[in-house]
Amino acid sequence: MNSDLEISEGALVIQEYGRIIGCPMATVAKALVLYHRFQRLVRGHEADLVCVPAAVLSISVNLCQNNITDEKIVLVFYHKNMDKKVNVDPEREDPPPDRIENMIKSLSKNVLHILRVLSHTMDCEIAHTYVFKYLNKFQSLINLEDFEIVGFSTTAAKLLSTFYLCQRCIKYEPEAITVACIHFLFVYFKFNVPKLSRILFKEFRDYADKEKVSIIVGDMLTVARISTERAPSI
Repeated sequence: MNSDLEISEGALVIQEYGRIIGCPMATVAKALVLYHRFQRLVRGHEADLVCVPAAVLSISVNLCQNNITDEKIVLVFYHKNMDKKVNVDPEREDPPPDRIENMIKSLSKNVLHILRVLSHTMDCEIAHTYVFKYLNKFQSLINLEDFEIVGFSTTAAKLLSTFYLCQRCIKYEPEAITVACIHFLFVYFKFNVPKLSRILFKEFRDYADKEKVSIIVGDMLTVARISTERAPSI
């Protein structure tokens, strides 16, 4: 299997801890894009489940302008890692203020390092933005029932969330992933509405190559299978 289709522990940490921190799905996805880019440029950080994951989450939180502080990020990482190293203790107190301050300073240094490595290139377009925008547009055009749009949205969210756990996601343009995702939804739900297919092709004409779409769908399903087969490890 290609290594860029594998799911790394660091990516799982970003997804799980990001959820605990309260990051929206788009924030986590952008953090994962930054993480995969950094890992491709700098080898040897695969075993780091604290510094790099926390830093890319902090960067993405700022990019998305979420109301989440660095203090909240470092405290979630602190308690989750104490859970793993010592024992799970929901009553554990936070570390003293001076230690929290030092952890935030360390986080800031790691953020600066990653920004330098990525040359401050923070263009993090993700497929999620397009997919849910067009699902809303489709609903307004053909009056989908609530249960239908929930089914579409839930399946799309699971497919995208899983695919962004592997490095392969940064190989493709987000628009191409969008076409593949919506194509899969149409096939999976046996949804044949020519008007919607025409809208999708018109908007994403440059990314609607049938062979490429088929390859991306195959990659998505491979990663989904890997995700289902592996046991939780964080």
